[in-house]
Amino acid sequence: MTPALLAGQTGLALSILQDLLANNEAPLRLCAALVGQFRTWLLVKTALEAGERDERAIAEFAELGNPKRLFFLKAEIKNVAAESLQRALAELLTLEWALKQGADETSTLQTQIVAIAQIFGKGGS
Repeated sequence: MTPALLAGQTGLALSILQDLLANNEAPLRLCAALVGQFRTWLLVKTALEAGERDERAIAEFAELGNPKRLFFLKAEIKNVAAESLQRALAELLTLEWALKQGADETSTLQTQIVAIAQIFGKGGS
């Protein structure tokens, strides 16, 4: 789902979400996975924008278990602004809070997925 979100593809992201929910994926688990991915992207992007070029240092900063994964992460976020990643994380924390407060899981997930995809849509990244 994350590639669809980064591309601003709302429909695809919602379709993937529906498939995951249909396969009994727990909403909080989905949220945690998204938070983890966006957090990692943000840490890598922040290190790169700060001028860090030592890949080992970036991998350590981003808490990557496999430093070779950095190559792929950098490619995924090459054209994404750190500010967009921060906004997406804020939406995900709102999602987590709402789910833990007992909000309707499906509609809350859908609403936040749309909001995140819009961040990365036209002009958002």
